[in-house]
Amino acid sequence: MFLKKHLLLIFFFLFHIITAQRFLNSDFEKVNDENLPLKWYLNGKNYLYETDNIIKISGNKSLKVTSNSPKNTDFASFFCSIPTELFKGKELRLVGKIKVQSTQNGNAGLWVRVNDANNKVLAFDNMSGKRITGNTDWTEASITLKVNPDAEKIIIGGISKGEGVAWFDDFKLFANNKPIEDISKKEKLTLEEADILKKYIYPLKTYDPDSKDNNDLKILKKLIGNSKTVALGEVTHGSSEIFKMKDRIIRYLVPNEGFNLFSIEAAMPESYQMNNYIIDGKGSAKEYLNGMIFWTWKTNEILNMVEWMKQYNQSTDKKVYFSGFDMQSFTASINELKKQFQNNPASLQKIEELNKLLEKIRNQFQNDKKQNIDQKDRDIINSIISEIKKDVENKGNNKDLAFIKQNIRIIEQYLDLNSISRDKYMAENVLWIKNNNPDSKMILWAHNGHIDESRNNMGYFLSEQLGKDYLTFGFAFYSGRYTAKGDKGLSTYDAQEAYLGSYEYFLNSLNEPYFILDIKKIKEDNNEKIKWIIEDLDLRRTGAVNHLNEFYPTDISKNFDYLIFINKSSNSVIFKQLN
Repeated sequence: MFLKKHLLLIFFFLFHIITAQRFLNSDFEKVNDENLPLKWYLNGKNYLYETDNIIKISGNKSLKVTSNSPKNTDFASFFCSIPTELFKGKELRLVGKIKVQSTQNGNAGLWVRVNDANNKVLAFDNMSGKRITGNTDWTEASITLKVNPDAEKIIIGGISKGEGVAWFDDFKLFANNKPIEDISKKEKLTLEEADILKKYIYPLKTYDPDSKDNNDLKILKKLIGNSKTVALGEVTHGSSEIFKMKDRIIRYLVPNEGFNLFSIEAAMPESYQMNNYIIDGKGSAKEYLNGMIFWTWKTNEILNMVEWMKQYNQSTDKKVYFSGFDMQSFTASINELKKQFQNNPASLQKIEELNKLLEKIRNQFQNDKKQNIDQKDRDIINSIISEIKKDVENKGNNKDLAFIKQNIRIIEQYLDLNSISRDKYMAENVLWIKNNNPDSKMILWAHNGHIDESRNNMGYFLSEQLGKDYLTFGFAFYSGRYTAKGDKGLSTYDAQEAYLGSYEYFLNSLNEPYFILDIKKIKEDNNEKIKWIIEDLDLRRTGAVNHLNEFYPTDISKNFDYLIFINKSSNSVIFKQLN
């Protein structure tokens, strides 16, 4: 049961990845600069992954998985997404060769999972009770299952559990007993393809937000058009150049295109506090950034942007406002409620009781890494929240009434938080901010994976509600460094250099250090010679954590309107913390 639940969480991570290509690297021959197989996501605490060019049964390499003092519940799971359209309504068969050297209770096998568009499990098999055990030579394993015509995502992979070593090689896929060819990647752009593609890029002179020459950014007026909600992504939460480029774009859009509302992927009430500084001049930027919980925003790059906002607001009557749309914390919302009811002891008692229950849930989550709320606690919480809502209504026409209600909503969202609901609630909060600022033009700052317009991302829900009023700029870089959490803790990590078969590899070959790729125009023109460049390649996706493999299959034609490319990244710089 533990294994099945863990694989479900893994699938949530990959659910947003679109697949339609046939380069699968099913024999583990293609590797990155760390000698790990391309296309495969490698997961599992206390396990070591490497490709082995000595012990293999096909080609030049196999995938070797070695346990490193695992707990009884630990297991290694590697997987990749495969083209769903090849298997809909057909019988899928996955075959692979496995060799095991087990010292104690070790086993290895294959796994397949099929989900529909709503993430409902349609089929699942992880060879439970049928895995290869003991000490074996190369043994063939297989899984066969029927793929529902409603299938939207298919994940295949391997599992190694317990102590010992397992090797995997020569994976093959069949649809109705017909083999699926694992085709090679395109080697490079032809001169003709490069010339055509250059017609769809807009070179940028710099990422420096302090640049005085912004003529290159005038193209934004044409690209944005009448859209009033512009989302700026990021491929990692720790790239200095991406942060600076976004800052530069913001500094252009605010005075030149009338954007006056900024909202970031950070806790909502904590983010609103920044207006005390940039509007009223109270406190310091560092003080409020420290209050925004996550290390990702406590950087010199964000600090410089905030200082510019304050300076800009001092020079104009049309202020730029700061906000956030996340709900991963309840503390500030509780404090807002306490402030509103500071003269009402009965209401304060309810809020204190609610806070204790929320702290209990938070502590359980930190210990168990999953949010399971006891039904008794849930009933008590629902009852308290219902009573607090009545107390809020009794306050009458309070000018802060909408924000008080929204803080209660933040708490409700926190109690229902998971990988899918978070994006839905972030979209809900963005729409709340827009509705409470009806004449504003809004800039969103978030990870690529959230602004993304494909199913179940924040961008999907926003595009459903806003239509053409929602516009997205994804970001990508070729090589360099970034700040993240990983084996060294919170530190600087070398980025995996983009490889043949990734968007970044081909975009870097255009020899322009910074540019905007016009995905919308490529789609409109539908040029057969280059449309492959925006469909079904690999794109870097790291977030706040350093991964063994940073690239995942992505269809940017369905994710973004534009993609901003930067050739080299350096790490964001975390400022010295305040006491």
